[in-house]
Amino acid sequence: MYSVQDRVLLSEGMKALLNTFGAVRAEVFITLIKQNGFDYTEWRRDNLWSGMTAEEISDRAVTVIKERICELPENIQRDVRGMAQL
Repeated sequence: MYSVQDRVLLSEGMKALLNTFGAVRAEVFITLIKQNGFDYTEWRRDNLWSGMTAEEISDRAVTVIKERICELPENIQRDVRGMAQL
């Protein structure tokens, strides 16, 4: 049913929810998502970058890349550093 990568992602996602919210609030969160037809793409469009200019979004993206580049595989780190001159 699920690929190995999907199972790993689901497991890591559940651990993140449990660590962040605790068991009860994680269950409530999942229930809200399922019951209300949550659309992440719509939410992201309407909330994530609301009120930000394109330059602010770009600056934030560069900051996040710099902060998290070490989490990427070495070959991708090289490519990103080459493209973005980080």
